Amino acid sequence: MNQQQFDLIVDQRFARLNTATIDACRAVIIDGLSSYSAEDAFKCGRGTVNRYVLKINAEMAFCEEVASHAE
Repeated sequence: MNQQQFDLIVDQRFARLNTATIDACRAVIIDGLSSYSAEDAFKCGRGTVNRYVLKINAEMAFCEEVASHAE
């Protein structure tokens, strides 16, 4: 997933997420930081970042599946 895809998914599907959680998820998905390190760095609750990283990745997989059927 690239930065543009991440931003589109978060803006459209997770608009109510707070900035710290978004930044932590970005650090995990784009920069490769671990969920625990991101939670500590961005002061997020335990399990929050991992939960949203899984949801964001699932949205990306769904988008890819839909796009592959459109071809």
